[in-house]
Amino acid sequence: MWLVFLLVVVSVVGGTPVTIIDHLQALSDCVAKLEQRLLLCTGRVNHTQFQRHTGLRSGIYIHVNTSQCEFSSTPTYLTSLTGNSTRWATVGISTAYSPSVMGFDVYLAYWDLGSATEYMLMAAYQHQWALEWVGIAKTHS
Repeated sequence: MWLVFLLVVVSVVGGTPVTIIDHLQALSDCVAKLEQRLLLCTGRVNHTQFQRHTGLRSGIYIHVNTSQCEFSSTPTYLTSLTGNSTRWATVGISTAYSPSVMGFDVYLAYWDLGSATEYMLMAAYQHQWALEWVGIAKTHS
């Protein structure tokens, strides 16, 4: 009985009853419009793809290839470092360098910069770090 009541009238807007179904339909329409305007692509790059950064005494980097997403304009990339341990001591994970429709680079270092690159590579392997990412771009339409 309560379900029937809720489906009949949730609120009144301008004298017209508005049901939950009306609200859900409006929400569905809004999501459909967003999907037509945005291209969202996600991925994960595992610890085996981290490499030495030769320009820093302490640092590693990873290149992320996003060509499979078929972006038509340079997206906004959001990144996160996952793994079993010591992620808290790193800096740089939230910055995507040289972003393009084809990919981007991320450079990582320990916050104290006292750890050698080899130690960072070992930590990436030992703690199974992975870079998870999301790319968001406008579609052509």
